Amino acid sequence: MQMREVQINQWENLELHDLCSMFPEMGEDDFDSLLDSMKNNGFLSTDPIVLIWKDNEEGEDGDWLILDGQNRFLAASQTKKTPTFVQYKGDDPLGFVVARNMDRRHLNTGQKAAIATQIAGMGVLQADAAKQAGVGEASLRRFKFIQERDPKLAEKVADGSVKMEAARKRIKDMEQNMHKNQDNLNLSDIDTNDNSIPLDTDAEPKYKLGDKRKEKLAKLTKVEVTIHAKFQVMYDPDKQEYPDQLAKAIAALEKGGLAEVEVVNEGDE
Repeated sequence: MQMREVQINQWENLELHDLCSMFPEMGEDDFDSLLDSMKNNGFLSTDPIVLIWKDNEEGEDGDWLILDGQNRFLAASQTKKTPTFVQYKGDDPLGFVVARNMDRRHLNTGQKAAIATQIAGMGVLQADAAKQAGVGEASLRRFKFIQERDPKLAEKVADGSVKMEAARKRIKDMEQNMHKNQDNLNLSDIDTNDNSIPLDTDAEPKYKLGDKRKEKLAKLTKVEVTIHAKFQVMYDPDKQEYPDQLAKAIAALEKGGLAEVEVVNEGDE
């Protein structure tokens, strides 16, 4: 594709196009090498910075955006070397940027998957976005899995500081630990600071846990429930509630709050 060279006044004020921002900046070592090369050799006109009009429609000088060449632009700004600029005039700026950067960037799978996710966010089919970025669709899904659960960790995957599989494993381990901790909850973990419920273990219980209640609790907890207890319960016939600790436990279980519980209290049934 032929591109016309253009002269830009006050080029230091140019901004990046969204497609240019899609790719991570160079690593520190690579950027230092670029700086040294530019200091010694000047800006190489064989690798110009590619500009595009805002919305791809011609306007004033202030309407230019950098489509490709953010690292060269930053290096030129720091070394005070005037860059060479050319104008992109094609009809597929996304395809142009992806093709240019995928060929010359040393991106790992996680970084490519992050770019594929951004491409998919522009209305491109997920399978096509993955193909453009040079990864499998499964890699795109793995990155989205990380992004949905920990956006900050996903940013580290995108900039290459954390490998995608390491990030994915970290999230899965955390989720497994959360489930494990939840499974180990018991009645002592439930808030029972309800002073309106008078308890008198020496008095005859006004309500005993019946067989149906036991069966229901056992089914929810998937363990055998043993009850040896006297509960002082204030039964509310209007609400049909038993506002005791056990009732709270069963309510929590019905909502999926606990996975296992064994109810054992001293006393005779």
